[in-house]
Amino acid sequence: MYKKISVPGTPSSKLIRVKEGETVLSPKEQKMYQYIVRILLYLVKHTRLDLTNATQELSKSMDVANYLHWKELVHVITFALQTQ
Repeated sequence: MYKKISVPGTPSSKLIRVKEGETVLSPKEQKMYQYIVRILLYLVKHTRLDLTNATQELSKSMDVANYLHWKELVHVITFALQTQ
């Protein structure tokens, strides 16, 4: 089980755009990333304003994301599930 998370985003974490030559998600993983971020955007719009900043940072990498973005996505999802 995941440890208890108290904030939606990782403190002092800066998600930067992927630079050329860095390892990125596979096309299938990228589609999954986009799908999950869209779900988070829907939640932000309708019920979960506490996820706004973290989701905004994740949405900046909708075209190309790496595994650091994926890890942060899992962090936000875990927070959302623990604080329903």
